[in-house]
Amino acid sequence: MKIKHSWLNRTIVGFGLTSFFSDFCFEMTTPILPLFIEQLVGPGYGAFALGIIEGLSNGLASITRVLSGRLADTVAHYKPYLIAGYGIMPIFVGLIGTASSVWNVLFYKTIAWLFKAMREPIRDTWLSKIVTSKYYGRAFGFNRALDSAGAIVGPLLTYFIVNKVSFRTIFFIAIIPGIFSLFALLVFTREIKENERMRKSPQPWLKEIDQLPPDFKYFLWVVLLFGLGNFNQTLLIYRVQKQYMVMKSSSIIASGWVILFYVFFNIIRSLCEFSIGSLSDFVNRKKLLAIFGFGAFGLTSMCLIFEPTQVSLWFLLFGIAGLSSGTVKALKKAHAATLLPEDVRGTGFGILQAIDGVGDFISSALVGGLWNLFSPAIGFTYAACLSFCAMILLLAKK
Repeated sequence: MKIKHSWLNRTIVGFGLTSFFSDFCFEMTTPILPLFIEQLVGPGYGAFALGIIEGLSNGLASITRVLSGRLADTVAHYKPYLIAGYGIMPIFVGLIGTASSVWNVLFYKTIAWLFKAMREPIRDTWLSKIVTSKYYGRAFGFNRALDSAGAIVGPLLTYFIVNKVSFRTIFFIAIIPGIFSLFALLVFTREIKENERMRKSPQPWLKEIDQLPPDFKYFLWVVLLFGLGNFNQTLLIYRVQKQYMVMKSSSIIASGWVILFYVFFNIIRSLCEFSIGSLSDFVNRKKLLAIFGFGAFGLTSMCLIFEPTQVSLWFLLFGIAGLSSGTVKALKKAHAATLLPEDVRGTGFGILQAIDGVGDFISSALVGGLWNLFSPAIGFTYAACLSFCAMILLLAKK
């Protein structure tokens, strides 16, 4: 594939628009999912059910990420797989609105996330091949920033309609931006002839694992440690929802405030993804990831041990969480791309994202379980400890 000397090209813009509308789709449903699940399971079991659903859907998607990463190193064309991923995911997000039990939600969410996971290593490998390594921070950051911009617009739309339509209707409406994401992929992204060459013959998977650089393998262990405490953001949403339901005695008012907090979270995340991603092309990327990514999440977890009652403190907390999320999402892949040789980059991306899924499964289920069995403080203390340990280990690596 021909390498471009400018980081911003038609396909990068296409990926950005595709990510924007895709996140618009499923992030419309993120702020209402915790209360929707609680309506199905009843009060007292929401945190555990939410942790299981989020964790299991991400954990099972890890298998898809590994297979997708391997495909990215062997297939001649990427686009058909991305069409399937971006085309099918919105359908199952919408089907959540038909759920009559928590098991229905688990099934539909898992299928949606399997197809979401399939597209990620292929897209990231394609992206890494059309820009030079010195632009990785900007290219990955730009994609993540538009992704998060969709996560701003989606919840904002939900905020304005949540008092006018049912939760179920919001899931159905979310299909529409999903269709636009597929349209953007079809129209704007372009595979050039150089990518139509014969790809290498697949090697045994364990042999490809063995070929991964030692520095990347160390990075995988650090990411796994961080992932084991990096609970899904819906538990953060659920934490503030429960607090506001106690204060305001209304699930609708609580949902309104939570959507605003979540929009603020995504604004900060979007700004950080591009700005810190661009900064990492000039400043040590690993240190930025360790401090503003892993360390900031540890700080977020520590703050969640307490129960803030002031709106300003919740905005501050969601801002720190947005800083962490934006930094991790922008720099984790950019740093991995610099550690991986081109011939195993897809495999590396697949394993990296699979580890993310495994970590998310364990952390979300465990934090949700500790929350219900003991107290929220126990779960968030566990998350904070692992985050700070990951920060120290990444900084210690020469």
